[in-house]
Amino acid sequence: MTDKKDTERKQTSHEEKLSEREWKELMGVYRNTYKKVRGAFRQR
Repeated sequence: MTDKKDTERKQTSHEEKLSEREWKELMGVYRNTYKKVRGAFRQR
């Protein structure tokens, strides 16, 4: 259980600090989804 919480925490931290390359890859793959649910995407 501790591992799962730790993993979730690390994922959140990682998402907040995306490198330029990672961000471009994410936007390239999820561009449409991001535009559609921009608000919901940001809340998560």
